[in-house]
Amino acid sequence: PDSLLEPLQNSDILALESNHDLEMLKNGTYHEKLKKRVMGPRGHLSNEQTGNALLRLSSPKTKIILLHLSRENNRPDIAFSNAKSCLDGNGIGYNSIECALQDTGSSVYEIR
Repeated sequence: PDSLLEPLQNSDILALESNHDLEMLKNGTYHEKLKKRVMGPRGHLSNEQTGNALLRLSSPKTKIILLHLSRENNRPDIAFSNAKSCLDGNGIGYNSIECALQDTGSSVYEIR
């Protein structure tokens, strides 16, 4: 909803979930009930949904961290590529994009 996105506009750092690639989830090994929950309105954000949110939130100063990537239904290169192509394809600026991995995390940022 718009009310959730508004406070995040003009952020220096955005850490957003980019949980799954929709096709990987649909064709993956999860049982149908779990797939429906993940894709549902109270489920997880897909790469596409994250890209759409970034279109509204990103600015040339924004450092983007993609979080909570599914090991089964996503890959860092897919999540990164989706976010980058969504922003670049729409002429939306950003500072950087990175994926926080489950085993290694992300870069460390100092907030002042």
